[in-house]
Parts: sequence; C-alpha cells; structure tokens
Amino acid sequence: MNRLFKLFLFPSLFGLFLSPVFGQFEFRNDSFKLKKTQNAINSPDYVKHENDWGKSSYSSDFDPVLAERFQYALDSLMAKYYLIGASACIIMPEKGTWKGVYGVSDPAIGDSIKPETLFWIDSNTKTFVSTIILQLEEDGVLSLDDELHKWLPNYNNVDSTITIRQLLNHTAGLNDFLNENPRCMKSIIADTSRYWSPQYTLNYVLSPNFPPGTSWSYSNTGYILAGLIIRQATGEATFAAPLRQRLLNPLNLTHTYMGIEESLAGKLAHGWYVYTNGEYIDQSVWSSTAARSSAWTAGAIVSTAEDMARWIGALYSGKILSDNALNSMRTLVPINILDRNFIGYGMGTIKWICLGETLWCHGGSTSGSRSQFAYFQKKDISMTLLINCGNNYDRPTFILEEMFKTILNYYQYPHDKIHADKVMLNTYYVTPNQDSVKISAHIHNPANHSIMAFSKIENTDATYQDSIALYDDGLHGDSLAGDMIFGGVFLPINREDDFSVSVSTLDVDSNYQYIQEKINYFTTIGPVSFDSYDIISNDTIPNPGDIIRLNLRLKNDGLEAIAKNISAEISSLDSCVLVNAVKSKSTFADLNPGNIVTCDSYYTIKIQKTCSEEREIQFNISISSDGYSFWSDTFSIGINLETEVAEGNTKAIPSKYMLHQNYPNPFNPKTVISYQLPVASDITLSIYSITGQKVATLVSEIQTPGNHKYEWDASNMASGVYYYRLTADNFVGMKKLILLK
Repeated sequence: MNRLFKLFLFPSLFGLFLSPVFGQFEFRNDSFKLKKTQNAINSPDYVKHENDWGKSSYSSDFDPVLAERFQYALDSLMAKYYLIGASACIIMPEKGTWKGVYGVSDPAIGDSIKPETLFWIDSNTKTFVSTIILQLEEDGVLSLDDELHKWLPNYNNVDSTITIRQLLNHTAGLNDFLNENPRCMKSIIADTSRYWSPQYTLNYVLSPNFPPGTSWSYSNTGYILAGLIIRQATGEATFAAPLRQRLLNPLNLTHTYMGIEESLAGKLAHGWYVYTNGEYIDQSVWSSTAARSSAWTAGAIVSTAEDMARWIGALYSGKILSDNALNSMRTLVPINILDRNFIGYGMGTIKWICLGETLWCHGGSTSGSRSQFAYFQKKDISMTLLINCGNNYDRPTFILEEMFKTILNYYQYPHDKIHADKVMLNTYYVTPNQDSVKISAHIHNPANHSIMAFSKIENTDATYQDSIALYDDGLHGDSLAGDMIFGGVFLPINREDDFSVSVSTLDVDSNYQYIQEKINYFTTIGPVSFDSYDIISNDTIPNPGDIIRLNLRLKNDGLEAIAKNISAEISSLDSCVLVNAVKSKSTFADLNPGNIVTCDSYYTIKIQKTCSEEREIQFNISISSDGYSFWSDTFSIGINLETEVAEGNTKAIPSKYMLHQNYPNPFNPKTVISYQLPVASDITLSIYSITGQKVATLVSEIQTPGNHKYEWDASNMASGVYYYRLTADNFVGMKKLILLK
C-alpha cells in the first residue's frame, strides 16, 4: 500500500497542536476509499443519510421553541462553514438540558453523530489539569508558587525556578514543543503508532521564549509538566487515576476518558479535514497514538458534549473548588492575541466578553477536531460544542456565539412568559421641569393571564428614581382598553441627565414577576441641536454635479449637564442629493452647556447633475448620545445653477432670486442671512417682530448679481421669534428666525 501525503500546519489560537493533515492519500488494492471529491456532500453516501444530519435531542421538559432555535443555529452555521459533524449541549437550570447533533462521523457506513458520540476535546483537557492542581493546593499537598525543582528533575530548556502558577497561566516562557518545534511534528508523522512518554516528549522542548513571569505565550509544554507534577504529588503512575478519582467519578462523568491511558466505552467520531477545494479527508485511518500521547495532559481527554457541559457547570458554579481556589483559577494575565474580546487567561480558563456579557471559556483544536465550551455565570448556563472537523479553528466560537445570542434574546423577550415586548416613549428629549414622559408598553401574554405592569425610570448614577403603575384602560396613554398596550405618565423631571426606562410585569395567576431592565432611554440634557455648517470643498457654492464636504457644528442648549459621546447622522429625502453612506455620520467632542463643537470628520454629499432648478435642499439630522438617538434637527443648503459669463470662465450666477434660511437658527446673538440675486437689484433686507413691526433694516442698496450674506448681531434684541424680509425689484421673500438668549 503506497501513501502519498503532504504536510500542512494549521495555527490555532487555543489549539492543542499543529497537526499534520494527510492529503491525496491513495490506497491501492484496498477496499476502503479515503479520498472525497469536492462534491462529497452531494455524494450518494451523504445524500442517503441526509435525514440523520440534523437531529435534536433534549429532555422532555426542555422548551421546544428554544430547542428549535438552538438546532437551527447549529444546522445553518455548520452548513455555512462546510463542517462535517458536531455535537452540542446547553444546560439551562430553569429549562433542562438540550442536546443537538449535526452531520456524520463516517458517511461511508451511515454513521451519524449522536449525543453519545465521543470526541477528542484537545486543549480543553487543560481545564481538568488546572482544577486538579488547585485541589491539591487546597489539600495542602502543594502550592501554586512551588518551583519546579521541588517536584521534578531537571529537563533541558526548562527553567527549574518556574512556578506551578506560571505553568498554568502560560507565563513560564516555555517553548511549545508541539507548535514551535517542526522536528516534533516530523517525528510524530514518521511513526504515528509510537507511544510517547512525557519524558520523551520533553526532549523536543527548544530554548525558552522569555524569562519566567515576564510575558505570556501559550505553551502545551507547561501542561505536560503540570501532569508530571500531579503524578508525583498523588503517587499515581497515570494521570487517569487522579482524574477519575477526583473529578470523573464524583461528578458521574461516565462518558469522559483519559485517552491513551484508558479504554473508550463508546464510538469515537472520525476526524476530518476539509480542503479549500472541497475535498474531505478522513484522518482516522492512521494511528493517533503518537499525536495523542505526545499531547497527554495538554490535550488527550475524550468526552461527549453533555459530559463537558455538566463538567463546566459544576466547576464554575463552585461545586468542585472553594471560592478562593476558583478565584485563583480566574485570576487573569494579559494575553497577546488578536481577538480583543478574549481579555485574559487564568489557569485553564479564558475571560470572553461576548455580546456585552462575560463568559468563561476555553477551546481546543487539532487537524481533525475542534471543541469549545463557555459558561455564563449570571444565569448558570453551560454551553459546549464538539466538532469532528479540524479546519477553521474559530468556527466553534462563532456557532456558540450565535447560540448565546438566542439565550440572551430569550431572557430579554421570553416567549413563554408575560413580558413587555415593546416599550415606546412619546419623546426621547424631555424638557426639564416642563415635559411629562408617556410610556406605552405592549405586553406579551401567551396564556392570557391576569397582569399587573409597572415602569421605573432612573438617571445614570441612580440618584433619581421614579416608578408608576401602567394600565390597559384606555385612559393612560395606552391606546384602547383591553388591547394589551399598557400606559402611564411620569411627571416632569427637575434635573438634566440621561434616564433609563425599565418595565416589570406580574403574572397574577402564577405570581411570576419579570423585570426588563433598561429597555428604553430618554434624556433631559440639552437639547443638542444643529448650529451651522461650513462647506470645506474648493467650490463653496453648491452646483449640480458637485461633491460637497461639510463640517457641521452642534450646540448644547442645556444649562447644567454635559452631553457625552455625541454622534450625528444626516439624511435627505430630496432626489437632488445623494448622501455618502460612509460619510453620513460623524462623532463630536463632549458638549458642555452653552458650547458649540465641530464634527470630528466631514460629511460628504453629492448634488445630482439632474437637479434642474435652484432650490433649498433640506437635510435631517439624528443626534445621538452613547448610541441612543435623543435629538433631531434640520438644516438646508441652497443649490445654484451655473451660468457661463465669459469665455473659458464659469462662475455661479444664480438664475433666480432666492432667500435662504439663516444659520444658525435658533441663534444667540449672531446669525447669517444669505440670499442670491440673478441681476443687479435694488434690495432691502429688514427684520420684523412677530407682531409685524419693523425692528431693523439691515441692507438697503443696489447690489450686483451673485450670492450675498449678511451677519446680523441681535445683541440688543429680546429673545423671541422674528421674521426677515427681502425685497428686490419684483421679488419678495420672507422667513422666520428664532433668537434664544
């Protein structure tokens, strides 16, 4: 039998090691066909067992709606990433245990993945190792600060002053024999059936990466040494013995084994690698002894998805370690990885900020398997995913994240519980001491039970709180009586701040209360409004076909509070203009009361060439703080038509009279009034009070054709509404302006 193979190395963030992938195997005179074509998914073997690919198995009391959503996430993403098979488990204390599977182990014989299918969990082995070490410290057998020379003989390239703590959190500086020494891989490939003792494995450790405790670098070597310390401290000849005595037997993890050292009572999933050309290569046809024995306590445990979920639930909920030991495990060191959502490594655990929530997790990988677990401490939820496909190391993380999104959606909008599924406010900017806040909440009532509903508002530091009952009687801003829209009104608020709105519901029949914290927001800061703009393009007069860059200025008209983390997005419904989608939004510096700030980056708009008349184009501005849209405003830009006035010289000469809206508006105390003249004209620009009395004449003279501006200083005028009026020959135009002092 001749074998042709290529060696590929695949880096993995939490990987056990960079495993060889055998490509283009050819078995001559052999009945087993290994090579799969790029159409393997559509081959008769796969199609024949298609109905076995996505099966969901869950306890009888588990929510069927959630089960369907979990299975859909698993099925769709496994198919999207062209992965072969998977087993997943989610344990939610109030729901039970969901077990979902997808795909096959060996399609040639119709062997589909089942909940009891065994998988290599690779580097998730490390969490078991660190737990046993912490137990031994609790028992007084060892200390995390013990140096290696206390427990082990000297090994080449291993600093004997390294502490056990540094082994477990990857700050020992040890070279990773599996990922960083190509000679190790070559030796594994040369004889895949050879058994590697831990001592033999350590012969492949190269020079240290850095002095102990000075940096972080993921290293499987450290966990081989930790395994040797466990054997020495317990007096056992194998790692399997303390693993089973301390963890597997007490937790009744009957489907978890120390591979290589124990026999497996169950089917182990075939490991596959998918090439970019679509070939599916079964890597289970050669012995895994060398690879797995070399990994040993860095990654040789075998388990099921359910056992893994039960294991991490027991670990992180405090059923195995004391609070002090668990805190030690979760004490983080910085890690130099690209994904900023993984913010630190403890001892066999990683802190993952996922969708704004904290999860404790770890992963494992080889060329034929991927595994990932995550624990949501806030709700005591365990999630695991085991995949029998080695490429795309980050895919389990993506799939678990999608399942976690389903979990968060459930807790925000539980389909089987009474809750407010929509909360609306009559306004998102509330004038202090003046405006009331009207709350309307649509209540989801799946069993048509009797309901009581309440709402609470509080400011950012919780020093101001108010609460009211909500009613469905048609008398409290709640639409019609009996339509499941509950309403209520909060009285005016006497301070400037941002406020959150929470809604709680009580199922009177079952006495179940559900609180939705911070489901909506409003503010009494400001208002923040449009002040003015500058055109920063070379041509500052907008004409058809021009691309215009704008600097906008916003102002805080409030009296007390700073408007923070401000952004503003512009839009227009006018067909004469296109707003650049990328350049339609900008951020602004924090706005102190009474101050004006300019945008951090310019806005870009394009005036359509088809714009055939001089006009004012109106723009809408949505102004946000911390991502919440609280304020809105408008402004307009006048469009001119170009007229050729001399050969080779084009100048923007208006084709008709136009009076533009003043900028800024409202203003204090100065504003600019712009207008355009198509011909030389005798003009008068005057200001009138709201009663029609002329209070000022700003311009009275003959002016040349073109665009004109006048800055009016209203320092000596009282606050209020005024009108400005332009007369020019037969043209009369008038607009409103507002002076606020």
